[in-house]
Amino acid sequence: MIRKLTLIFLIIIISSCLKEKRNIELLNSDSKYIQKHASDPVNWNVWSEKVWKNAKKENKLILISIGYFACHWCHVMQNESFKNKETAEIMNKYFYNVKIDREQFPDVDAHFSNIQKKLTGWAGWPMHFILKPDKTVVWTGVYMKPKKWQEHLMFIAKQIEKNPDYIYTENNISPKNKNKVKEIDFNIINQLLFKQFDTINGGLIPTHYRRKYPMPYFLSYLLKEYKISQNKKIEKFLKLTADKMYQGGIFDQIEGGFFRFSMDEKWHIPHFEKMLYTNASMISFYSKMYKTFNDENYKICAIKTADFLFSKMSSETPLFVGSLDADQYSEGSYYVYSIKELKQAFENNHNTFFKYFNISDENVWRDTSYHLFCMEKESDFAKKNNILKEKFLQKLKITKQKLLKIRKTKQNPEKGTKLISSWNALLISSFIELYALTKDQKYIDRVQKMVLFFEKKYSEDQRIKHYYLENRVSNSKTFPEDNLYLAKALIELYKYSKNKKYIEFAQKLFIDFQNKTKEGKQFPENNTSLPSIIAVQNVVYQELNKYYKTN
Repeated sequence: MIRKLTLIFLIIIISSCLKEKRNIELLNSDSKYIQKHASDPVNWNVWSEKVWKNAKKENKLILISIGYFACHWCHVMQNESFKNKETAEIMNKYFYNVKIDREQFPDVDAHFSNIQKKLTGWAGWPMHFILKPDKTVVWTGVYMKPKKWQEHLMFIAKQIEKNPDYIYTENNISPKNKNKVKEIDFNIINQLLFKQFDTINGGLIPTHYRRKYPMPYFLSYLLKEYKISQNKKIEKFLKLTADKMYQGGIFDQIEGGFFRFSMDEKWHIPHFEKMLYTNASMISFYSKMYKTFNDENYKICAIKTADFLFSKMSSETPLFVGSLDADQYSEGSYYVYSIKELKQAFENNHNTFFKYFNISDENVWRDTSYHLFCMEKESDFAKKNNILKEKFLQKLKITKQKLLKIRKTKQNPEKGTKLISSWNALLISSFIELYALTKDQKYIDRVQKMVLFFEKKYSEDQRIKHYYLENRVSNSKTFPEDNLYLAKALIELYKYSKNKKYIEFAQKLFIDFQNKTKEGKQFPENNTSLPSIIAVQNVVYQELNKYYKTN
């Protein structure tokens, strides 16, 4: 009897240790997102190529869950489902559970995003896949409410028990049309695009729910097209979109900076997460808009966005963090205001500013809170309401300072910890563009510090990691995209500084990019947070070729 009890006790201890080891594995991750799942009752495993082998050994389906630190619905699903013991029991019994940070493994995320798009028509996060150990896709989906998630997992698990060949979703992901396009007709492409223009609110007509993304690379493409064609329809669309976004709720009217996307077609209510790549690319777009159309508002927008980055997304290094979380006490609680807070800030001018910031019953956010956006330009609003423009602007400035003061009493959005190389490279390029417009030395000073950081890291490791961390050594892999975008930024810096060390560093990085691509370490395909790999590759090649031919 004593021997039997001792054996049971040892089994409990070993089981406890194994669980603790698994939690320690998550806690030791570079990813704050992964670390947050260490206390879940779900037996999460970190991503590695051993996943398939381990799942086969355990004779389990693989459940892959992909998310990222700033993702609101990722947090919601964790709190509702992954922290729930009953749900965890189902997941642990039937599945080999794998938690992935998309910012840590952009190649894995891009691979599964492409599959999800082909199977369902779109992709989103938290992204979920159920696969067999032979990598056959059984099912894919995103956020689900707790009861539905439990029922769905049980249904699939039981079906597989009855029939190991069962597949819940269609697995035919091969393109139907395999004929190669011999020639691209940009006129046809543009005609198709024109049909998608939202000519009332700007941006493209939403195809999934009512969400609208700023899509700065698409807008920059249109800007190039306009410069060639002088098409008035494109000009009108670009100005409408740039104005509506800057005035709308997707742009933070108090502290500057763009949220990742709008939850509605009018740009009013955003998804309250701010990403470095969004803001870096929007600085570039608005700088180009100012250069093309000479509208002072576009330059102001670019400057305010840059100021936001300096204020809220700087790190202890010269680089910038990748994101600000969407959740504080609740989603967007840092950014929204109660009626009481608004009246406190507006004081005797509350009728004017209730109009200007669209405070009405139809624009309530949650629990009688309001997110601020504007329907008109400042000058247009002042004229319409018979207020002297200078007087209105002065009052608006004072009011925004009061609104900012109220914000500072709230819990700040939590910063991500990863300093992602490719995203910071985009920002280097954008700061150079902004410096060219403003001649403000702070942009070029920061750029030089950022480049110096990369030079030092490259000299230490002979490579550029996908991301770095502020206070610890990064275990990040290297991806070709990081070399490529940094090479492009260095070429742009060389053009302004004429310092040949930047072009020489760019050449080294481009050679690394080519070598890693040849090795089969492909860059993340269709990564929508970055401009076209092929377009950037061509630009870098042409610029380096031009330099070395003439020097």
